[in-house]
Amino acid sequence: MSGFFAASAGMEAQPVRAFIEERCIVSPESRIPKADLFRAWQAWCTDEVGRDKVGTEPTFAQDLYAAYLGIVAKRMRDGGKQQQYYVGVHLDPEAAPAPDPGAWSSAV
Repeated sequence: MSGFFAASAGMEAQPVRAFIEERCIVSPESRIPKADLFRAWQAWCTDEVGRDKVGTEPTFAQDLYAAYLGIVAKRMRDGGKQQQYYVGVHLDPEAAPAPDPGAWSSAV
């Protein structure tokens, strides 16, 4: 039964993998606020793929971790306040526009 679960998790992560490959750069030095990446995912799903349901942030995170083992969540200080980041990925400024280009981060 565990093989079925692993296969199912991998299949669910495929849309997230496609989003990352199309709109992001995966690099150990990269980071992005978790909320910003999720908003870009939502926009990509509705605008580019035509999905009505984009899922929740926890589901997106689970699929992201399944698709890319090097991406991790970290709480970091930014401008004096704690914020949750995905480390190991950032939005590609050369890709199609995302909801808030001013929020893109590329170095840790």
